[in-house]
Amino acid sequence: MTTKPRKRGGAADKAWSLGLAGATCLGLVGVVGVRSITDASATDTAAVTDASSAGLSQADLDAYAASLNAQQVQLDAYRAQLVDVAQQLQAAADANTQSAATVLPAAKKKNKGATTTIVPPPRPQAAPQLQAAPQAKTRSS
Repeated sequence: MTTKPRKRGGAADKAWSLGLAGATCLGLVGVVGVRSITDASATDTAAVTDASSAGLSQADLDAYAASLNAQQVQLDAYRAQLVDVAQQLQAAADANTQSAATVLPAAKKKNKGATTTIVPPPRPQAAPQLQAAPQAKTRSS
């Protein structure tokens, strides 16, 4: 009495194979990631050690301070330009508000004898509702 070997094509076997393949890929990616991080940190540590052992000279620090001062002057000039533009815009807005305020009383003075009605601003209306597209009647079998 011999038994046939079991077929290896069932859903459970495929799921098991997929799980093992996924775990293998994740493990490989993890190993590569850890090695690249280790290599990068070793490179960074070596660069920091080289820079600190060489050190910066006083002339290097003075040159850096001079460049920072020059940049501060440029930023202060840019800020002054922004303040000037903001003041001009504010003055223009104030002038528009004042001119609108002077136009309204002049219009009221002209129409003293006439009766005026105040029209309220229009209210927003609801958006039109979309209608469902008609569906064709089909015969089901």
